[in-house]
Amino acid sequence: MAAGSEEDYAAYYRFQCPRLARLRTSRAGEIVYDYAHSTEREMDRSEFYSDFLATLDLRYYVGGVLFRDERGTGIVGLQRTAGAGHVGEAEIRTMRALLPHIRHAVIVSERLADARRDADDLRSALDVLDLGMIVVDGRGRVQLANVRARELFASGALVLRDGVLDTGHRGSRSALGELLTAVLSSPPDLKAGRRSVALRDPTTGATLGVTAVRLPRQSERAASIVDDGGRALLLITAPRSPRSGDEIEGLLGVTPAEADLAMALASGVTLAEHAARRGVSVHTVRTHLARLKDKLGVRTQAQTAGRIRDLVPDLRPLRRHPNE
Repeated sequence: MAAGSEEDYAAYYRFQCPRLARLRTSRAGEIVYDYAHSTEREMDRSEFYSDFLATLDLRYYVGGVLFRDERGTGIVGLQRTAGAGHVGEAEIRTMRALLPHIRHAVIVSERLADARRDADDLRSALDVLDLGMIVVDGRGRVQLANVRARELFASGALVLRDGVLDTGHRGSRSALGELLTAVLSSPPDLKAGRRSVALRDPTTGATLGVTAVRLPRQSERAASIVDDGGRALLLITAPRSPRSGDEIEGLLGVTPAEADLAMALASGVTLAEHAARRGVSVHTVRTHLARLKDKLGVRTQAQTAGRIRDLVPDLRPLRRHPNE
């Protein structure tokens, strides 16, 4: 269409369009065309035909009502130039034959759009979990990974080798491979088919707990078209790395000294111990504590430590000094 014609139609010509007036009263499945509601003389006197369509070198159409329900009215139409002439019985029969198939295509498109929205909502929900979640196909290729799982890939705890899930710890590779083989060869039973294994994180030495289960096929018809050996869901528990002082500053909105004290209090370190470690006076530490309590909205030292542990649940205790 010519530049600006859609804006012109929306702003003015749709109110002059006799086609819309007819379509508003038509039933779902009904075929519509110009001569069903207008004569050539009426079309010549219509601004919609003589001013709008003429500038686009268009004159006639044949269309149909796809649906009419709570969503509104869905229509489809084919435009013809003046030189092509008005549609005849053959074109009307063709539109009548095509209309159910077009309606079905629209329904499928809407359902796919709904499915995509549902999938996006599900991914967003899974990304909130502090549990790693990975879906692999029958060859171990990763099809889906939530945010926590992607963090494990980024840290090197898990790796991808040509798209296939693997562990960064050489000694754990056989265990992961045996787990996937056992799960993918088992019946798709979410309870009986569940298996677990412990892997080693090569970056921290921590243990990764992996539970896997075979997922049911989406449909037998899909399985007959593409047999990829099924799919498996892996749930991974992994301790997070200790929070750094910089992270605590950002999370709590405190100064570096206050963040250092916060980590100490959450770990059970006394004010005197903290002062000795940092080479400052207990009075200075108490000043930092007062500011920290004010920012956290608490009144006592015990409440401060509890609030910090609540706000930063993955904060690990500080290691005691060897001489303590």
